[in-house]
Amino acid sequence: MNMRESMKKFTATKFAYIFAIYVILQPIIDVFTSLTTRAGISVTPGVVIRTLLMIYAFFYVLFVSDFKEKKLSVIYVLCISAYILVFLAYMYKVGGMSNFIGNLKETVKTFFFPYVAVFAFALYREYGYTISVKALSISAFIYTGIIFIAYVTGTSFVTYHSGYGYSGWFYAANEISDIIAIIAPVAIFTAVGYLHTPDERKWKTGLAVGFVLFCYCFAADYIGTKVVFLFVFAYCLACMVWYFVYYKKEHDKTFKKRALFCFAATFAVIAMFSSGSLLSYLSNVFLPLQDEQSEEALAALNKDILAAAQGTWLYNLIENNHFVKTLNWLLSKRLLIIAPAAQEYTDAGFITKLIGLGYKNTILNTRNIERLIEMDAPALLLRHGLAGFVLEYLPYFASIVYVIVKFCKKFRKSMASLECCTYFYCVITGFLISTFVGHGLNAPAVSFYLVFLGFSLLDAFNKRDALPDVK
Repeated sequence: MNMRESMKKFTATKFAYIFAIYVILQPIIDVFTSLTTRAGISVTPGVVIRTLLMIYAFFYVLFVSDFKEKKLSVIYVLCISAYILVFLAYMYKVGGMSNFIGNLKETVKTFFFPYVAVFAFALYREYGYTISVKALSISAFIYTGIIFIAYVTGTSFVTYHSGYGYSGWFYAANEISDIIAIIAPVAIFTAVGYLHTPDERKWKTGLAVGFVLFCYCFAADYIGTKVVFLFVFAYCLACMVWYFVYYKKEHDKTFKKRALFCFAATFAVIAMFSSGSLLSYLSNVFLPLQDEQSEEALAALNKDILAAAQGTWLYNLIENNHFVKTLNWLLSKRLLIIAPAAQEYTDAGFITKLIGLGYKNTILNTRNIERLIEMDAPALLLRHGLAGFVLEYLPYFASIVYVIVKFCKKFRKSMASLECCTYFYCVITGFLISTFVGHGLNAPAVSFYLVFLGFSLLDAFNKRDALPDVK
């Protein structure tokens, strides 16, 4: 048996199990990544494992896979690979080996998404693979459980430099909050699905489901980010309404029980908000930041950010346009942080506009461009130019438009399937986070879930289409 046949057999028979294990272990990988990063080790477990997955995806799509759209997929992968080689060569030309190495890691992180997306597409088309809902639910529970345990034991890291929020033992709180916001709805839907009437072990089942929901609600309030609070709360509320509507329609007592649990979760998110760290952060940092009214707000704003932004066209727009200034505040000053790189990109020549600024300062830069650009669309455009933006972001945006149209074309049937609604909610949540918050496409831990939840939604659409028409 040659190598191609071995890889195909392995992928067809074993990969689903290994993949489920990987999904479950993702929170543990992120904990070890956090600890190694804090210890000053640049090569972390997350980098190694996700790079290996990326390499496997590349070779599988090009040399092993066999599906109808393979030719187009191979062309796409080769175009991305060619762009990356040209980008890194350009980085070497303008900044030498140190600039090449400095850009390599961030480039791998950014383009993890399209490689794994094409790989997931191949698996879906060949074997019908989607992410295991049980593995996904366990993963979400481990993420939130770690945050709860770390808080209770007093060993949690803080979310913000100002001292607010509890991010468990994870390093990047924004990435973890994005992951929880994206996958918690599926986990809540799955947990509530275990509530049946009659149930011989109903008190044990209810206790287990109640604790699982509590962990999600706790994370929503105590991790300290607006994102996870908003999307977990909104899903619990929407889920409660859905179950109550269908209980009235079908008089199924199981729906009533599930609606009550969702109501309890919604109430818990609101109740813990008053004592959670999110309220403290909003009161002491975020709200005063609108007019820079407190010392904590000014510290969060950072004098270096202001100094780097002054004199740029985006800074002037923020200062002179009330709408843009308000938007900048709502986005936690993300526009202000973008300003130096945006000015450098505007002033750059055609080659830089096409290929991108990269991630490190070089002799071509007059301003500091190294500060993290969080929102995915501007990050891709500025860091990787028009070529990188067109190759990665436009296909992603097109896929979002596709699923919205597909959901709305059979809107009543879509709304009749809570599974379909849940996956659609997760995919749209991921898109909104990517657009306005960031740490989506350019964060492998997050983009991994974005990819496979998309194919789970396609699977849910197929199940929806098999349902009888809704009258």
